Amino acid sequence: ESQITSMAGTQQESGLQTLPAALLGRVWPPERTLVGMRTCKTLQADLARNADALLVQGSKNDCDCEVTAHDVSETLRVLQGRLDLLWRIRNVNALVGGIAAVLAQGIAVAMVHLNLRRLKVGTEGAAALASVLGECKALVHLDAAYTGIGAVGVTCLVRAVRSCEGLSQLNLAGNALGPEGARQLALLLRECSSLQMLDISFNSIGPEGATAVAAVLCGSSTLTHLTIHHNFIADQGTTSVAEVLGSCPRIELLDLRYNDIGPDGACAVGRTLVDSPRLTHLNLSRNSIQDAGLRGICAGLQAGKVPLTFLSVSKNGISPEGITTLSAALPSCTHLSYLDLSENDVGTEGATALSAVLARCTALKDLNLNHSRITSEGAKSVVFVLSQCTQLRSVDLRANALGGACKALVLEWAAEIPSLNLLVSDCAQSPYVRIL
Repeated sequence: ESQITSMAGTQQESGLQTLPAALLGRVWPPERTLVGMRTCKTLQADLARNADALLVQGSKNDCDCEVTAHDVSETLRVLQGRLDLLWRIRNVNALVGGIAAVLAQGIAVAMVHLNLRRLKVGTEGAAALASVLGECKALVHLDAAYTGIGAVGVTCLVRAVRSCEGLSQLNLAGNALGPEGARQLALLLRECSSLQMLDISFNSIGPEGATAVAAVLCGSSTLTHLTIHHNFIADQGTTSVAEVLGSCPRIELLDLRYNDIGPDGACAVGRTLVDSPRLTHLNLSRNSIQDAGLRGICAGLQAGKVPLTFLSVSKNGISPEGITTLSAALPSCTHLSYLDLSENDVGTEGATALSAVLARCTALKDLNLNHSRITSEGAKSVVFVLSQCTQLRSVDLRANALGGACKALVLEWAAEIPSLNLLVSDCAQSPYVRIL
C-alpha cells in the first residue's frame, strides 16, 4: 500500500489511488491476478507508464483467493472501462458479472483483447458472456479456444460480436463446432470485414463446414492467416478453401494438416498458388496427397512467384518420383527457408535428386528428412553437397538406415560446417548423435 501511495502524483490522472487497499492486497501479490504489462517486480514503474493497460490473470496455482465479479468491476470502474487484456480469469461468471456491473453504471468497456483459452465456459457460459460482449464494441482479439462452447455456444458469441466492427483476430479452436457450428460461424464472418486471423482447428467441421466458411471468406481484402487443421475436410472442403487462397490477396499462412486431403485437394491448392503473392507458410503435412498432389503443388510453385518460406508435406505417401518432381521446383522457391519431407519414401533416388539442387537453394536453413527411408548411399550424396550449403542451420536425418557409415558422415560434415545442428541416428545403434 505504501508503494502504491508513493505513486500518488502519477496516479492522480489514472485514478489508481482510489483502488481499495483490500482489493490491492487480494489481487496484486506476485502469484495472483492483477499485474502490470511486465511483471510484479516492475509494477510501480510500469503502471506509471501504462496505468490503463493491465492484465487480469487467473492464478495458475491453487490458492484460496479467487477473482470475483466485484474485483473485475472495481478495476474497470477505476480505469474508466479501459482494460487492455483479460487473461484466463478462471470463473467466467466473475468476468460477466464484473462487466455487467460497470455497464449498468453507464461506463463503456473499452476491452480490446479477451483471452478465455481453456477456460471451462461451456454453452451456458457462452450465453452469459454473449449478454455483455455485444457492448464491448472495441474488441479486436477474441481467443475462445478449447472452451467447450460447441455449436450452440458459438451461435451465441456470433450474435454478440457482430457489433465489434474492429474484430481482427478470432480463435475458436478445439470447440467441437462440427458442420452446424461452422455454418453459424459463417454468418458472423459474412459481416466481419476486418478479420485478419482465423483459427478453427480441431473442430471436425468436415467438408460441409469448410465449404460454408470458405464461401464467406472468398474475396476478403484483410484475411492473412487461416488455420483449419484437424477438421477432416477432405478433397471437397480443400477445394473450397483453395478458392479462398486464390481470392484473398493478403493471405500469408494456410495450415491444412490432418485433413484427409488427397491428390485432388492438393492439386486445387496448387492451381491457386499462382494467385497468392503473399503466401509464406503452407502446411499440408499428415494428409495423403501422394505424388500426384505434390506435382500439382510444384506446378503452382513454378508458375507463380510465391514468396514461400515454410513448406511441410510430411507423411503424405510421397515416393522417390514425387521427391524428384519437387526437387525440380525447389530452385523456383527463392525464399524457402524450411522444408519438411519427413516420413515419406525419399529413398536413395529422391535423396540424389535433392542433392543436385540443394546448393541452389540459398535461403534454405532447415531441412527435415526424418524417417524417409534414406540409405547410406543416399545420405552420402546429400552430405557431400550440403557441405557447400553454409547457410544451413538444421538437418534432421534420424530414423534412416545409414548403417555403419553414419558416424563417419557426421564427423566429416561437422568438420566442414561446425555451426550446423545435425540430427542423425544409426539404425544399428539406437542412440542418435547430435552435433552442434
